[in-house]
Amino acid sequence: MNSDQIVDAIQRTPKDPSHIGNPLLENLFDFLSPQEFFKILIDQTPRTRAEILEIERDIRPHFLDEMIDKFLVPNRRLYQVYELIHSSINASYKLRNPIENPIKSNLRQDFKTLFKDNYQSTFSKSSLLVGISGIGKTTSINVACALFKKAIRHTTTVETFIQIPIIKIECPKDGSLKDLCRYFFIEVDNILGTCYEQEYCIPRDNASDRVIAMSKLVIAHRVGTLIVDEIQHLNQTKSGGSDTMLNFFLHLDNTLHIPILIVGTPEALELFSEKQRLRRRFTAGAGLKWDK
Repeated sequence: MNSDQIVDAIQRTPKDPSHIGNPLLENLFDFLSPQEFFKILIDQTPRTRAEILEIERDIRPHFLDEMIDKFLVPNRRLYQVYELIHSSINASYKLRNPIENPIKSNLRQDFKTLFKDNYQSTFSKSSLLVGISGIGKTTSINVACALFKKAIRHTTTVETFIQIPIIKIECPKDGSLKDLCRYFFIEVDNILGTCYEQEYCIPRDNASDRVIAMSKLVIAHRVGTLIVDEIQHLNQTKSGGSDTMLNFFLHLDNTLHIPILIVGTPEALELFSEKQRLRRRFTAGAGLKWDK
């Protein structure tokens, strides 16, 4: 693995005493107060108009894209999303301390429960964020995710591994579970410089093979939370496709203790219209609805 997004784990004493002795939590940044959070955002603002006017006229147009891409108005919704993601990761890693609780899981047996309504686990920090198109859901998530380390290399614990706190992917437009797994492999490859997509997406494979591979990588890289954007795409799938995808998310939540943050437009609520238990499950961590 060769990637400039991987940082080495360091010995530090976190502010939260419950994080001490858990390497997955010790190497995350301490929870930011609203003041600390917005100060970081302000420090990351693009060049001001006054600064650009000091640059030679012929070069100024090159900074327009930077101003457009990085322009951001701090607001409470940004902090809401940061709180939600941090809380999910925190709850997930408290149950998965690699020193106290080594994970042993029969993934092929777990896969048999994928197509069943499995709501037995009492743990859940999965969340739902719904808002109209263009309101800033994806931007808020990207801003919050940027405050976390992409990948952390651990070499002094019981075993050597690379931790990935957050994986963010987009729901396939056809609701394909195989494609969702493929998007996951691609994102991990982008972070770590690995070749998981090439290894696991092979001709004539099936959804079961990819699900098992994805589950193994979730464990191996101690993924803290999975964010799935554009979940309303499931409304366009064939009969039964949305149930398969949502039950897979429950599999990750129940069996592997991976909170899921699903994000979409108000049309996504139709997925839960006839399954209130499922809706309660995906709002156990938080349920945010942004109307305007």
